[in-house]
Amino acid sequence: LGANMGAVCATEKKPEQPAGDGAGGGGDEKPRPQVFAIMRNAHEVIRGALTECEEALALDDANAISTFRTRWADFVRFQELHAAMEDGVPNKAKGMFAFLDENCDSIAKEKGLRDAHERLHGAEAAVVSALKAKDLAKLREAFGAFKEQNEAHLKAEEEVMMPKVAQLTKGGHNMPKALRDNMLPALDSKAKLKHFISFGAKTLEKHHGGMPRARVWAHALAAAAGSEAQWREWRQHIKSAMTSDGFASLGTQIDLGAWGDSAYPETPPWAKAGEGA
Repeated sequence: LGANMGAVCATEKKPEQPAGDGAGGGGDEKPRPQVFAIMRNAHEVIRGALTECEEALALDDANAISTFRTRWADFVRFQELHAAMEDGVPNKAKGMFAFLDENCDSIAKEKGLRDAHERLHGAEAAVVSALKAKDLAKLREAFGAFKEQNEAHLKAEEEVMMPKVAQLTKGGHNMPKALRDNMLPALDSKAKLKHFISFGAKTLEKHHGGMPRARVWAHALAAAAGSEAQWREWRQHIKSAMTSDGFASLGTQIDLGAWGDSAYPETPPWAKAGEGA
């Protein structure tokens, strides 16, 4: 399958709309889950959290550091989980980059996606150092540099990853299974899953950018769920994180009782081929 998908990646010229910013559904058409929006919209979570950290540093000196510290801790925890889903976890999760390398002619290695994470660690360390020293001027300077570098790395990843994901999806690759097998195992505890799902839902509801990011996030998680019980647990994390009106709105857009292949408005190609969840 890897060789076949590599051919798809090499020959497809017009990638579909990137999963994550409202892809799937228009007018009376039912939204179609874009399961890799879990990876793509995690970038929007990071961008939103970076904005909130930046806003904390703009507060008066008495509140800036304490507010930043709380927001930074939640952000870093989320980013570490997302990075693990990309880089992989030895003996647990292969990771997004390895999945792309196997199916798209070593594209992650060729474009240096792993190296960008290593470079980001240095900028993050400067923020941590300034925070420990409680030096607001240095913290503002270090965070500004970190935010700029982080946002550039997100954009670079998207330019490589999202066209390939669209091509694999169009080629009929079982993307929910790919996510369950290669990326979700990086979230190897209930606590990690809860933070990833709930922090994502809360941040995307607030930082929606005029697009249904929280809905796309929830729909992708529903499609990725491997059992009804798992989806019920994940759905509760989403409900607890969002406002009551925001969560109620989700129920008017998608079927919150559907999970796995049943979350799709039509039978997905892998289910037709007998490769369902």
